Amino acid sequence: ARWFYNDDQDADRMEVEISNDNGANWEPVESVAHTSGWVYVTLNVTDYITPTAQVRMRFSVADSPNDSVTEAGLDAFMVSSFDCIEGLRGDLNCDDRIDGFDINAFILVLSDSPPYDDYYTAYPDCDHMLADLNGDGRVDGMDIDPFVELLAGMP
Repeated sequence: ARWFYNDDQDADRMEVEISNDNGANWEPVESVAHTSGWVYVTLNVTDYITPTAQVRMRFSVADSPNDSVTEAGLDAFMVSSFDCIEGLRGDLNCDDRIDGFDINAFILVLSDSPPYDDYYTAYPDCDHMLADLNGDGRVDGMDIDPFVELLAGMP
């Protein structure tokens, strides 16, 4: 979420840029004029750069010339990654439904460890990552509550 106030309305701007080489080069993302409140923005990094381990975001504001009230704020900044896997998350027995028949398979994944031999022996055509219900790239205790919510039909 970003907020930018400038009493000259369009004289000064907030520049938002992104870099994938630790700030050696910057790609413009947006040039923000005066806003009347908080604005929530979602952007796809790949629309601007190729992601690397050196991605940086830069937010720049200047009152130039120094003749106005110029203020900016940034809040709720979050970086997320989404990996698509084939199948229905939570459907650990791969029958295209999330129901009580997935419980044993979920427990098998949760109690097994890589390479998940016990799970793949029982469910050879499934992907154990269907148990990563909180989307953090791991199957662990943090996936239990989302699994129970799926079984209960909660959003």
